[in-house]
Amino acid sequence: MNISMERQACLRRRLAGKASTPIVLSLLVMLSWVAQVQAQLAWVTNNGTIMITGGCPSSPGTVMIPKTINGLPVTSINWHAFASCSSLTSVTIPDSVTSIGGWVFSGCTGLTSITVPSSVASIGDGAFNGCSSLTSVTIPDSVTSIGDWAFSECTSLTSIIIPGSVTNIGDSAFDRCISLTSVSIADGVPSIGSWVFTGCTNLRSVSIPISVASIGGWAFNGCTSLTSVTIPNSATRIGDGVSVTARA
Repeated sequence: MNISMERQACLRRRLAGKASTPIVLSLLVMLSWVAQVQAQLAWVTNNGTIMITGGCPSSPGTVMIPKTINGLPVTSINWHAFASCSSLTSVTIPDSVTSIGGWVFSGCTGLTSITVPSSVASIGDGAFNGCSSLTSVTIPDSVTSIGDWAFSECTSLTSIIIPGSVTNIGDSAFDRCISLTSVSIADGVPSIGSWVFTGCTNLRSVSIPISVASIGGWAFNGCTSLTSVTIPNSATRIGDGVSVTARA
């Protein structure tokens, strides 16, 4: 009887060991991934939060920015953090990040798509300038400011939707996006900066809402495929070089 009980106890211990093995392995894999991500990234502590300052992968691949590092929230990506990182193909930005600094991904010619999380309020000057492989970008309705040259020379970008939360579309924001064919600007946007769509040679459709009160100079300069632009009567300040073909 005692021998049988000992065998049963031994069997239970073995089964428990086998059941826990996958959990232990999963934890080890997760800890290894966290360590790898943190080793790849450079950051600084800023008033109890983390600012990412760099982290270009050595070979083509993805950068996954964690929500926290050392228990502190990652809230911003600093100027030039990934600039000219041609090996970067995609990036995951957590919903703890509230701002994307200037020229952060400028010149990342291998970057194909980006989803800006709904926590982000501002996209800095030149943030995605020269991302020539970028085909799509999602701008959430949390964003209030799109900086100057933010998406300029994104030559593979085909369409863009600007949410009504945006109060500022910076000068030359989509300058020379030569594959851009349509732009939808949601109601709520009050102004369009100067040279915003200059050189967008394939742009055929622009939707301008009645909330727009001002359009900067030369906003559609060089848009050779854009045959007409209907500007709402609400737009009382129209800069030089903007041809008014119709009013609505």
